[in-house]
Amino acid sequence: MDTTRMAEELAKGIQNLIESAYSAHVIADWTALIATALEAAANSEQSKWNTDMSAAPKDGTIINVVARYPMATAGSPTYSGYYEGRWYEYSKNPPAVVIPWAWRPRDEWPQEPAAPAAE
Repeated sequence: MDTTRMAEELAKGIQNLIESAYSAHVIADWTALIATALEAAANSEQSKWNTDMSAAPKDGTIINVVARYPMATAGSPTYSGYYEGRWYEYSKNPPAVVIPWAWRPRDEWPQEPAAPAAE
């Protein structure tokens, strides 16, 4: 079930719960719906990240990683690529070495619209 449909089902469940005078049947259905929604949300986010860095592409492909700088004690999501034996963060700043611990393919960005033809 996609997240939009899940949200709609949750809203409908809340409305039904309010209107039902809390019958045991509705409460059981509501509890099951909440459990399903929470499991789906947890699984969808977790399944996107891979903690096996040996499986990450090492051909220069830019990917999303969660990484820290070598002297840092915490990290954050960033764009990175593997080059000559090291992981580098690519941002508006010059490339910097990072230590990643999870990765996923880079999010696809929308294509920029074509410029209008000159007259």
